[in-house]
Amino acid sequence: MQTYYTMNAGETATMFANMGLDDQTIHDNVEPLTWALNITGKSVTAVQYSQALAFWDQTAATMDHFSTQYDLYLTPTTAFQAPRIDQQLVSDENMEKLLNIKSFSPNERLQLIWDQWLPALTISPFTQLANISGQPAISLPTYVGDNGLPLGVQLMAKKGREDLLLQIGRLFENAAKFKFKA
Repeated sequence: MQTYYTMNAGETATMFANMGLDDQTIHDNVEPLTWALNITGKSVTAVQYSQALAFWDQTAATMDHFSTQYDLYLTPTTAFQAPRIDQQLVSDENMEKLLNIKSFSPNERLQLIWDQWLPALTISPFTQLANISGQPAISLPTYVGDNGLPLGVQLMAKKGREDLLLQIGRLFENAAKFKFKA
């Protein structure tokens, strides 16, 4: 996941550079994490970015090979029930660091980005593989617990097989396999 965050930071900085926005305008108009990604991305080296991209390419090749043997890869969508909207996923300490990201070294910035995302990654570790490999995936809600929060399954398919995922989703829908409490 460190490669994901490295590339995300670099791409966020590139997006803002392409928009021609100055740092103060960006700072004043985006969330703290987006601001921190922008600043962190400015110090991501070409070597770091290329290494991350090479890892993604290798992961995509591995999953493409896997997909020649198996049409679908089934995982939970999340490791736990979905977090409540009011659940704090970034600690107050890390939020303060994000707001002051410029005061850290480039390596400390990357570490902070990784650290602040760890709670969210702990909740949803399974969905990241599709993000990195570029494979299509679908998340289907299959159960809602007594606390009203959903659980679901994720299915991944070979690149270009979105049709298969939509067919599975339709099968679940037609069979009324989405579980919701009234």
